[in-house]
Amino acid sequence: MSDWLLEAARTLEATDFAIAIRMVPWLYPVLETVHLIGISLLFGSIIALDLRILGVARTSLPFEAIMRFLVPFAWVGFACAALSGLTMFIGIASTITQSAATPWKFALIGVAGINMLIFHADKKRQRLTGTALKAPTLPQKLSALASILLWLGVIFAGRMIAYV
Repeated sequence: MSDWLLEAARTLEATDFAIAIRMVPWLYPVLETVHLIGISLLFGSIIALDLRILGVARTSLPFEAIMRFLVPFAWVGFACAALSGLTMFIGIASTITQSAATPWKFALIGVAGINMLIFHADKKRQRLTGTALKAPTLPQKLSALASILLWLGVIFAGRMIAYV
């Protein structure tokens, strides 16, 4: 890890907000709980959508209907996980930046986000051109499989931050 990154993390940890995060006895466990709830909402929604795309779950329900129902839950979950994760990071920034798992977690989140953007751009293109198929295409299925694996990787790397 570079010296400037560690120094920036230590500067962040020295703020009044970071000190409060560490000093209020119940705050960090509450943040961890909100983070887990956010991850559950996010990953639960994503895996349900991805399994539907892969033809494993609820193939009798139209994909668009499932998507309209679950995507808002995924966004709420992402917001909860991101905000609570950022707040926890601020409290112990130097510890988190020194973990070998941290770059993996953020890289996997980035790749998962790009995968999602590509998938949604393809779905939008299909709607605009009127070429939406009843069955998902092979690229959409590969995107769904990648999504599941990427988000599992994010969860695994997030847990490993405390141990490596």
